[in-house]
Amino acid sequence: MRPPPWPRLSRRAFLRGLAAAPGALLLACDAEPGAPLDPSPAPSRARAALPAPTVTCDPTTPDLLGPYYRSGAPAVTRLAAASDAGDPFRLVVDVRDASCRKPPPGALLELWQADADGVYHPDRLRARLPVPEDGRLVFDTIVPGRYLQASGWRPAHLHLRLTPPDAPPLVTQLYFAGDPYLAAADSCGECDSADPTRHLELRLDRVGQAYAHVRLVV
Repeated sequence: MRPPPWPRLSRRAFLRGLAAAPGALLLACDAEPGAPLDPSPAPSRARAALPAPTVTCDPTTPDLLGPYYRSGAPAVTRLAAASDAGDPFRLVVDVRDASCRKPPPGALLELWQADADGVYHPDRLRARLPVPEDGRLVFDTIVPGRYLQASGWRPAHLHLRLTPPDAPPLVTQLYFAGDPYLAAADSCGECDSADPTRHLELRLDRVGQAYAHVRLVV
């Protein structure tokens, strides 16, 4: 059984909407002033239309670990294979410490997710990487599918576990803005899918590739 699909914009409709309301698709957690938001930056005239991002440095809120965590994931940036069904997108993660100026040295980021059908696999769609000196990691993956839990649906989401060397790990989940199964509609009563700072908004770069950006602060 599949959940009813939630509306998706075609690339033409997406770009038409961006031209009409250029500030509407900024992320809740955006990059610092002067840093590129887009892994493939748009032309300068399009960038000039975008308002300056609102930057916050509040600690990222935690969320449930879930039953599908596995240690020892591979050190990869491409989670989804070319043969994997689903909508591909690029996830840009910026890791910062409480100063919001640099990442915690020696931190480790783990990421895992379901496939397009909402199924988790022990050896796929998982990654484990050290956080580099600039704090930025880029993953190529797919939008995960929803799945039934108890009597309802879980919204599409990704799991992250960020472990600094000298502090407890941050365990959280990322969701997708506009998913109708967020917040009160989420079948996971212990999860916090209502937090808008962890809602990803998919954008298109200048070559038409979908991407989203999030900042993790510990």
